[in-house]
Amino acid sequence: MQNNNVVKLEGRITIDNAKELEEKIEKTVAIDPENPPLIDAAELAYISSAGLRVLMKLRKHFSKSLIIENVSPEVYDIFETTGFIDLFEVRRKIREISLEGCEIIGSGFCGTVYRYDDETIVKMYDSEEALDQIRHEKEMAKAAFVKGIPTAISYGIVKSGDRYGSTFEIINSKTYNDMIREEPERADEIIKEYVDFLKTVHETEMEAGTLPSKKEAYFKQLEISKGFITEEQFAYLRDELDKIPESLQLVHGDFQMKNVMVMDDEPLLIDMDTIGTGIPEFDLAALYTTYHLYAEDDHDNPMSFLKLPFEMTEHIWEKVEELYYEGLDEAARKEKTHTFKVLAYMLFLYYQTFSPDEDITKTRIMRTREHIDELFK
Repeated sequence: MQNNNVVKLEGRITIDNAKELEEKIEKTVAIDPENPPLIDAAELAYISSAGLRVLMKLRKHFSKSLIIENVSPEVYDIFETTGFIDLFEVRRKIREISLEGCEIIGSGFCGTVYRYDDETIVKMYDSEEALDQIRHEKEMAKAAFVKGIPTAISYGIVKSGDRYGSTFEIINSKTYNDMIREEPERADEIIKEYVDFLKTVHETEMEAGTLPSKKEAYFKQLEISKGFITEEQFAYLRDELDKIPESLQLVHGDFQMKNVMVMDDEPLLIDMDTIGTGIPEFDLAALYTTYHLYAEDDHDNPMSFLKLPFEMTEHIWEKVEELYYEGLDEAARKEKTHTFKVLAYMLFLYYQTFSPDEDITKTRIMRTREHIDELFK
């Protein structure tokens, strides 16, 4: 959300002009004394301890977090040395780059991923809320990283044209999806390695409140897509979702093979903006959606989205399900299958809200309603 209450820091702020800065801040705060102003440091070349004390006075006036944005590397070093990065939300100046000629290595609902050079990939967002999404993903990635989950954490925000993105250092890496595309004869071996990693992630428990609840997110998504189904189907899905226990297990939300990089023979999770807590079936539901439901009425979808033939994506899903639930008795497996299908149909319906007028969308909604009716039985 745009903040129209802005304090601009300019030039060099020293003991000689710190008083002028304080007076400027007081006038700006008087415009809207209830909300903290945004501090824009785009034109700031240096700030002394006198200027920092002025900012500290401003911080004491507000209980809400203060944001200092567009900070140059030189000024960021000052904030870091003095501990200001722990007291304020300090945002570095956004670097502008060109993606002309860069290889596209992936795409999805949020945007496009490019290989910028041999050591860097850039994820560019399409949304107007891109900066908020980028910062959210960074926080989610950090939360998982400190719990021991190998993941790529963005080290900077960039701008290309009118789009914003985040940069990641990923050297000599491929996704599991790339590996299967290049070596289909090794598919089962690669899927086994991938499922082992999936289980490892699900064994991780987060502290309460660290990540959003997937169950709560699904309730919101179901409400958004309720117009696609009957009142009876809506009530059924809502009741089934309500029965699912809350869990603090880490789930990614979109654990498809395109979102797992392999670097130095070690798997690395990317696209962390969808992570949360819940039972593993939230991830199994998303995989069922990606590898089966999208292709059910459009056998060309896997090739356009994953660059894999329909037969391979069907095999991937069947093998994932087999390996993940290996060793479970028939009754337990049947129960878990029912659960992930309930979740998958809800997720798939929600995805249809992004393109409700397309012919394939209408076909998918009709098919999903049939599947929901089958679950009744």
